[in-house]
Amino acid sequence: MFEFVCRYRPRLLLLLTLVPTLLVLATLLVLSKGLPLIAHWLLASPLPEARANSRALVLGDKLYVVGGQSFTQVGKTVISTTVTNGVIDQWHSVTSTLPMTLYLHTLTNGNNAAYVIGGWNGAQSLSTVWRTPITSGTTTLGNWSQTRSYPRKITLHSAVAAAGRIYVLGGVDENGKGLKEIYFAGEGQGGLDPWSKNPKDLPAVRYRFAAAHHAIGDHNYVYIVGGYDGTQALSEVYYGEIDSATGFINDWKKTQALPRVLYHHDVVVHQDRLWMLGGRNETEVFDRVYSAPFLSDGKIGEWIEEPRLPTSLYRISAAVIAQDSTGMGNIYVFGGVHSDHYQSQNYRGMLNTPTLTPSATVVPPTATPIPPTATPTLTATSTPLPTATATATATATPTPTPGLATLFLHNQPDSRLAPGDLVTYTILYQNGAIVLDDFQITNQLPADVELITETLQSMPVLNTKLQHTDDALFITWYTDQPLPANQAGHVSYLGRRLSATVTPPQTELTISKSGPSTAIEGGDIAYTLTVYDQSDRTLTDLVVFDRVPAGAQYMAGGALYDDIVLWSPISTLAPGMAFSQTLLVRATQTITNSDYGVQSAEGASAVGHQPVVTYINEAPSMPAPLPPIINQGVQVTWRYNDQLGAMQSNPTFNPAQKVYLPLTAR
Repeated sequence: MFEFVCRYRPRLLLLLTLVPTLLVLATLLVLSKGLPLIAHWLLASPLPEARANSRALVLGDKLYVVGGQSFTQVGKTVISTTVTNGVIDQWHSVTSTLPMTLYLHTLTNGNNAAYVIGGWNGAQSLSTVWRTPITSGTTTLGNWSQTRSYPRKITLHSAVAAAGRIYVLGGVDENGKGLKEIYFAGEGQGGLDPWSKNPKDLPAVRYRFAAAHHAIGDHNYVYIVGGYDGTQALSEVYYGEIDSATGFINDWKKTQALPRVLYHHDVVVHQDRLWMLGGRNETEVFDRVYSAPFLSDGKIGEWIEEPRLPTSLYRISAAVIAQDSTGMGNIYVFGGVHSDHYQSQNYRGMLNTPTLTPSATVVPPTATPIPPTATPTLTATSTPLPTATATATATATPTPTPGLATLFLHNQPDSRLAPGDLVTYTILYQNGAIVLDDFQITNQLPADVELITETLQSMPVLNTKLQHTDDALFITWYTDQPLPANQAGHVSYLGRRLSATVTPPQTELTISKSGPSTAIEGGDIAYTLTVYDQSDRTLTDLVVFDRVPAGAQYMAGGALYDDIVLWSPISTLAPGMAFSQTLLVRATQTITNSDYGVQSAEGASAVGHQPVVTYINEAPSMPAPLPPIINQGVQVTWRYNDQLGAMQSNPTFNPAQKVYLPLTAR
């Protein structure tokens, strides 16, 4: 071995000299080939309530979500959370709430303030512009105050802050008319300067789209992505350069179109790339995520598909935090709409973006002799793993708080459940940065749901216990071992909705009836009665009877005795076999057939339990809907330093909370 090293030492030194260069070239090759940069998506701490059409803002390590529409109301609340190493803490309301309820608005962060522009307050479109000052170096929003209003009432528009100005593009006016105009205003001291109309409109009417700003050297570009033109979804992407002297966008140029036509998506800018998330069109809701590089002339390069969101979403809000102490960026998606229902769940996309650090620059090493056993260390430019802990910068991060980083209860399906329907409940959790003791998860089984015990699951495996009280069942998962820091897992079970009707007793014979729900006056109404032998013996001389409904006229079938129809006895019915009889009547009013049965010579009998209602010349009335199935959420408890901690999850609903939006917002 020593002889080999001595012989090839000059070549080895040359190879090691080239390692940094090769690593840089490999990084550039990864980017140029368009490999996905998102490592994977994780659940993040959910919003306190489901929201759509809110807007997000990043200030340092703080995330803010402003306004939006919840199930119960149009929101004016502003909620905030702290991000540590990419993990979102629990959300809380801040004192600087919006002065009015608002959604379908825009939120953009300027040089010294954030601005909320236009929107819908639940009754009408607005032209109001609200401003909150942001002191340099702080992460706290100031009080909101009204600044110069936008020239018209507007919703479904986009806005960007660029080159010391606020630009508002497209949208829908108060009359539901789509717009293609652009206005901009300079950021003055304490408010906005007068609004100016850009001489060049958008290429066409556009709303429900997303916009972004990106600077390349001294050039500032505005990008408009996808959207809706009043008749169809769009895939077009345009960009325009801002004239630094006048603020005008003098021209719009087409660049690389999206792979799909869509609207109600969101975009973020990160790592010199444009990222597009979620959205929908007239036929599909997307879980797609795409990214494309910015080119030196302002165009964007080819879109690549990134790992998909965990679920299809639109009307979302997205934000990005460029770096954390692990050296990884994170993209966040908040709330939105899935299957026409509001969502409270948030998602975190962890980026595996190769980073060209100083240790990866092309600097030849010194000629210090290298021991024969030395090998090149390639970790200088390797991407940190998602679970890596940045101990080198621990002193620069806030002290972690004991507790879970994520807790979310999910129900599948989230539609209305009929008696006998199944629902799967899944509880997802992820620990924070501190090891916890006595960890346990408890969920009360929802009312009107029975537990299918054999479906109880957990990953990683946890112990399970059931506790019955007079009127409830509690399911608890627990572990005797400490819960490791950043440990993620889930538990789940299957439930069945209990029947709202009386279950017929188990008998040797059964009888059922079918008939039309509607009929015309004087027309024939046919009932079919089916008898089934579910015993283990042959039954003989079976007689079927049916009472003619009140208000009906007997026409045919069997023999009529007063108001009772009897059919000639069926001589034998073998086990597992069935036969049917038919009754024909006419009516001039709604009738209900509910009195029928069967009896055998051996004494086996059955009576009908399901009435058949037939409406004459009218649509059937809808049955009273069953009450919703509500899972009140799970409670997680733990112990740290002999202090007990607890956390409550979101509830779930079957059917889920529906979205109601103004017509122009659909």
